[in-house]
Amino acid sequence: TRRTIELRIEQAKQEWERTIDALPDMIALLDRNQTIIRSNRAFADYMGKRPQDLVGKKCHTLMRNQKYPYQFCPMTSVMKDGKPIVAEEFDEESSTHFEVSYIPYLDPDGTIIGIVHALRDISRRKKMENEKEQLQANLLHAQKMESIGQLASGIAHEINTPTQYIASNLDFLLESFQDIRELIAGYEELWNAAAEKKFNKDIVDRVGRIRDQVDCDFLVEEIPKALEQSKDGTDRVTNIVRGMKEFSYPGNREKNPEDINKIIENTVLISRNEWKYVSELQLDLDQELPQVSCLRDEMGQVILNMVVNAAQAVRDKIGPNPEGEKGLISISTGFNGSQVKIEIADNGTGMSDEVKNRIFDPFFTTKTVGKGTGQGLSIVHDVVVEKHNGNIYCESELGEGSTFIIELPL
Repeated sequence: TRRTIELRIEQAKQEWERTIDALPDMIALLDRNQTIIRSNRAFADYMGKRPQDLVGKKCHTLMRNQKYPYQFCPMTSVMKDGKPIVAEEFDEESSTHFEVSYIPYLDPDGTIIGIVHALRDISRRKKMENEKEQLQANLLHAQKMESIGQLASGIAHEINTPTQYIASNLDFLLESFQDIRELIAGYEELWNAAAEKKFNKDIVDRVGRIRDQVDCDFLVEEIPKALEQSKDGTDRVTNIVRGMKEFSYPGNREKNPEDINKIIENTVLISRNEWKYVSELQLDLDQELPQVSCLRDEMGQVILNMVVNAAQAVRDKIGPNPEGEKGLISISTGFNGSQVKIEIADNGTGMSDEVKNRIFDPFFTTKTVGKGTGQGLSIVHDVVVEKHNGNIYCESELGEGSTFIIELPL
């Protein structure tokens, strides 16, 4: 009967309303003029009203206290092109993060007759994301400090070598200056004698003996060499110190355009003591490489981890090496129009497919206990993929070596 049909319709309507009211998401149905037709209880509670009190209210008046829709209202856009919009918004008054959805509401013919406006409280998710980000930042900082500690002795050695020959050159120059000063005194005496017309053979012979003892030809040849070596030494020390300062200095938390080639050169310089005894290192850097928007210090950590891993792989393959045999590490950069590509290759031990499939897993390591934490490549993956929307993958053959390819979008 008609009455039975009406009861069933009313029952279905109530069941649907109770279902929508049970949802934690805040949902409102609006017509084409952004007037609220219906809302669930969560939406009404958020507005501090009853659901029936919201019916007939304008969305922009209720939520923004504005008489007309604001210029860039997402609902206007959805009504025009029918494409749903999902965005995140922060309500300062309630300190709540929302995921806000604007979904077209269609009649049976597919015509847009309104908007489903839904708000989901994602404050807990955002808090967990922030905590995860902070944990990752702390982990990266801890590894950075660990890297600095590991590099410290090598850097001290790298600085010690040029300072030693600078000191030796200074001793040579000091000794040479004493001889030169004695020779100058002799020439001064010779000059004065000539000026006073007291020039005689004894003075000439005495100055000649001094000149022979000083060995002027030797000094003229060696002093410029000593000065040039000392200049090279001070330049090397300056570069090492500058490189270490750039590596250890806390970078910006915002991405900035950076020279990837410079980051690589700097990292290779400060890590030299890690690879120079076991490997040659070749650079093939594209000098036309565009700058990449990135976190400089974190990309420096990525390159350092890769270089140290490559050196260790070569060292493990060479083993005890009394003949002084060396492997090869090569780093190249290139650009394919939309991405900058970094390749870091070595001819070390290589990896099996089983190991290769797990190298980016946190805490996975093939090193013996106490030799590795399994965090190096995990951090590399997080920085490249999660923080820079890039990609990293590995090509490796057991016993032949490995190549890591990093792709960074501009």
